[in-house]
Amino acid sequence: MARGTQTMVAHWDSSRDGKCPGCGRKENATRLNIYPSEGRTKLLEDMVTDLRIWLYKNYAHPELTYWIPKYIELCGTHKVRDFPHLSMEMKEIAVQQDLIS
Repeated sequence: MARGTQTMVAHWDSSRDGKCPGCGRKENATRLNIYPSEGRTKLLEDMVTDLRIWLYKNYAHPELTYWIPKYIELCGTHKVRDFPHLSMEMKEIAVQQDLIS
């Protein structure tokens, strides 16, 4: 089940304040991905699994099918270019991704 961040939900639901129900801080995508909550961690894992399956079923390049979910699982704690065993094509993609992340 997909869910929006509280910040996004507050845009269309004026009864929401955009804050995390657990800690009261502003809840955006970055915070949601690193929030130390068992439920949120499980949600992230489930969403990454769904993405991995979708990539596979839609014939994404095998390296993208592997590395995109891996990057998301690591919550931006590693640069893509630092991942081991990247092909030359993936190294080029990694450099570009690291520029925007």
